[in-house]
Amino acid sequence: LAMQYVNYPTKVLVKSSKVAFTMLLGLVISNKRYKCRDYVSVSLLVFGLGIFLHADSRASVVFHSVGILLLVGSLLCDGILGNASEKLMRQYQVGQDEYL
Repeated sequence: LAMQYVNYPTKVLVKSSKVAFTMLLGLVISNKRYKCRDYVSVSLLVFGLGIFLHADSRASVVFHSVGILLLVGSLLCDGILGNASEKLMRQYQVGQDEYL
């Protein structure tokens, strides 16, 4: 659905920031702690992606904020699912094979 509002390179760039959403939601859901270099790496990644997206928004005919919102919603759901699954597996002491 998001592909109707953004072009393919934009979709790939936004989906590349999945690590930022997973990390942020890990802090919220599981109270995970990361090393300082992890925060710096993710910050640099998001900053770089922001620069590319800004340039792409000016050059692309198929770029709409609705598409970005749809992609961000997808990444939020992905981050919630991964972190919630990990928390449940840890809480009930279930392995990956049993969880699936």
